[in-house]
Amino acid sequence: MGQAIEVTHPSNGARLVSVEGRELPLRNVAVSGQAKGGLARVVLKQTFSNPHAEPMKVTYTVPLPADGAVAGYEFRIGARRVVGEIDRRASARERFEQALIDGRTAGILDQERANLFTQEIGNVPPRTEVAVELTIDQLLTWLPEGMWEWRFPTVAAPRYLGAEGRVPDAPKVTVNVADGPTGVRA
Repeated sequence: MGQAIEVTHPSNGARLVSVEGRELPLRNVAVSGQAKGGLARVVLKQTFSNPHAEPMKVTYTVPLPADGAVAGYEFRIGARRVVGEIDRRASARERFEQALIDGRTAGILDQERANLFTQEIGNVPPRTEVAVELTIDQLLTWLPEGMWEWRFPTVAAPRYLGAEGRVPDAPKVTVNVADGPTGVRA
């Protein structure tokens, strides 16, 4: 029988920032999961709010386990639930951009590296809350001590990119690093 795990922490520093510099504060993060037979099914839920008077488009980087596979993607805005579909990157991007042009709220999740994803949500309505849920299937590691090990990343760490121009998609995998305390609580 699988064991349920739930960890919830209110935000104390994480945020989504739009191109214009306006913020959507992260209100809550919850990781829950069940494990059995050497496999974990984990749900990462992140809740943001748009405190502004106009719709926003935001982009953020999400670290996920390199040994996992995204099995589901959805977001909720109020009572409305939008469920993601797997599609080729170019086709998914085209559908996402068309939805934004049509004035609909839409989201897209792109894999940049084995353990790094980019999430975009467009036309987030004013003064609403957005809850994004990612479902990940992940193999557990059997340890010599006779128990299972589960690891889940919580930070998109800076990456070594070498000389300038060496990594063509560097802007997609580069993360900002605080030069002082952030006050984040875990």
